[in-house]
Amino acid sequence: MFNNNIGHTNHHEPDMVFTPEQVLENRGRVAIFIDGSNLFYAALQLGIEIDYTKLLCRLTAGSRLLRSFFYTGVDRTNEKQQGFLLWMRRNGYRVISKDLVQLPDGSKKPISMSRLPLT
Repeated sequence: MFNNNIGHTNHHEPDMVFTPEQVLENRGRVAIFIDGSNLFYAALQLGIEIDYTKLLCRLTAGSRLLRSFFYTGVDRTNEKQQGFLLWMRRNGYRVISKDLVQLPDGSKKPISMSRLPLT
Protein backbone atom coordinates (compact mmCIF):
# COMPACT_ATOMS: atom_id res chain seq x y z
CA MET A 1 0.00 0.00 0.00
CA PHE A 2 1.33 3.42 -0.84
CA ASN A 3 1.84 5.89 1.97
CA ASN A 4 0.18 9.24 1.28
CA ASN A 5 2.76 10.96 3.47
CA ILE A 6 5.79 10.17 1.33
CA GLY A 7 7.98 13.24 1.18
CA HIS A 8 6.86 14.48 4.59
CA THR A 9 9.47 14.03 7.27
CA ASN A 10 8.38 12.24 10.41
CA HIS A 11 11.34 11.30 12.56
CA HIS A 12 9.29 8.85 14.62
CA GLU A 13 7.95 6.62 11.83
CA PRO A 14 9.79 5.58 8.67
CA ASP A 15 7.97 6.03 5.37
CA MET A 16 6.56 2.65 4.33
CA VAL A 17 5.84 2.12 0.67
CA PHE A 18 4.58 -1.45 1.12
CA THR A 19 2.91 -3.17 4.04
CA PRO A 20 4.74 -6.14 5.60
CA GLU A 21 2.08 -8.43 4.08
CA GLN A 22 2.80 -7.10 0.59
CA VAL A 23 6.53 -7.59 1.07
CA LEU A 24 6.02 -11.22 2.07
CA GLU A 25 3.57 -11.81 -0.79
CA ASN A 26 6.09 -10.51 -3.36
CA ARG A 27 9.17 -12.21 -1.89
CA GLY A 28 10.93 -14.32 -4.47
CA ARG A 29 9.73 -12.31 -7.47
CA VAL A 30 12.29 -10.69 -9.73
CA ALA A 31 12.08 -8.03 -12.43
CA ILE A 32 15.21 -7.51 -14.54
CA PHE A 33 16.20 -4.31 -16.36
CA ILE A 34 19.15 -4.53 -18.76
CA ASP A 35 20.80 -1.63 -20.58
CA GLY A 36 21.52 -3.64 -23.71
CA SER A 37 23.84 -1.18 -25.44
CA ASN A 38 26.11 -0.71 -22.43
CA LEU A 39 26.16 -4.43 -21.68
CA PHE A 40 27.03 -5.20 -25.33
CA TYR A 41 29.91 -2.71 -25.45
CA ALA A 42 31.25 -3.75 -22.03
CA ALA A 43 31.29 -7.39 -23.16
CA LEU A 44 32.97 -6.35 -26.42
CA GLN A 45 35.71 -4.47 -24.54
CA LEU A 46 36.26 -7.43 -22.23
CA GLY A 47 36.34 -9.86 -25.13
CA ILE A 48 33.54 -12.01 -23.75
CA GLU A 49 30.34 -13.33 -25.26
CA ILE A 50 27.18 -13.24 -23.15
CA ASP A 51 24.88 -16.25 -23.07
CA TYR A 52 21.58 -14.44 -22.49
CA THR A 53 19.73 -17.65 -21.63
CA LYS A 54 22.23 -18.45 -18.87
CA LEU A 55 22.18 -14.82 -17.73
CA LEU A 56 18.41 -14.95 -17.28
CA CYS A 57 18.64 -18.26 -15.41
CA ARG A 58 21.43 -16.95 -13.16
CA LEU A 59 19.60 -13.72 -12.31
CA THR A 60 16.39 -15.55 -11.47
CA ALA A 61 17.88 -18.55 -9.65
CA GLY A 62 15.44 -19.55 -6.93
CA SER A 63 13.03 -16.74 -7.80
CA ARG A 64 9.99 -16.21 -9.97
CA LEU A 65 10.60 -13.97 -12.97
CA LEU A 66 8.00 -11.26 -13.34
CA ARG A 67 9.54 -9.83 -16.50
CA SER A 68 12.93 -9.10 -18.01
CA PHE A 69 13.36 -5.85 -19.91
CA PHE A 70 16.13 -5.31 -22.46
CA TYR A 71 16.58 -1.64 -23.40
CA THR A 72 18.54 -0.81 -26.53
CA GLY A 73 18.98 1.46 -29.51
CA VAL A 74 18.01 -0.10 -32.83
CA ASP A 75 19.47 0.24 -36.30
CA ARG A 76 16.57 -0.94 -38.49
CA THR A 77 18.98 -1.63 -41.36
CA ASN A 78 21.13 -4.04 -39.30
CA GLU A 79 19.71 -7.50 -40.05
CA LYS A 80 22.01 -9.21 -37.56
CA GLN A 81 20.74 -6.96 -34.76
CA GLN A 82 17.13 -7.49 -35.84
CA GLY A 83 17.65 -11.26 -35.67
CA PHE A 84 19.23 -10.96 -32.22
CA LEU A 85 16.35 -8.86 -30.89
CA LEU A 86 13.82 -11.33 -32.30
CA TRP A 87 15.69 -14.13 -30.51
CA MET A 88 15.63 -12.09 -27.27
CA ARG A 89 11.85 -11.64 -27.55
CA ARG A 90 11.36 -15.37 -28.12
CA ASN A 91 13.57 -16.26 -25.15
CA GLY A 92 12.01 -14.37 -22.28
CA TYR A 93 13.05 -10.76 -22.78
CA ARG A 94 10.76 -7.83 -23.41
CA VAL A 95 12.74 -5.65 -25.81
CA ILE A 96 12.24 -1.91 -25.37
CA SER A 97 13.93 -0.02 -28.18
CA LYS A 98 14.53 3.38 -29.68
CA ASP A 99 15.65 4.02 -33.23
CA LEU A 100 19.20 5.22 -33.68
CA VAL A 101 19.82 8.69 -35.06
CA GLN A 102 22.88 9.54 -37.11
CA LEU A 103 25.01 12.32 -35.65
CA PRO A 104 26.90 14.88 -37.79
CA ASP A 105 30.17 12.98 -37.24
CA GLY A 106 28.60 9.84 -38.77
CA SER A 107 28.21 7.93 -35.51
CA LYS A 108 24.84 6.61 -34.41
CA LYS A 109 23.18 7.07 -31.06
CA PRO A 110 19.77 6.06 -29.67
CA ILE A 111 17.27 8.79 -29.12
CA SER A 112 17.37 9.49 -25.37
CA MET A 113 16.90 6.15 -23.61
CA SER A 114 15.91 8.03 -20.46
CA ARG A 115 12.59 8.79 -22.14
CA LEU A 116 11.71 5.12 -22.60
CA PRO A 117 8.83 3.88 -20.46
CA LEU A 118 9.51 1.06 -18.01
CA THR A 119 6.56 -1.03 -19.17
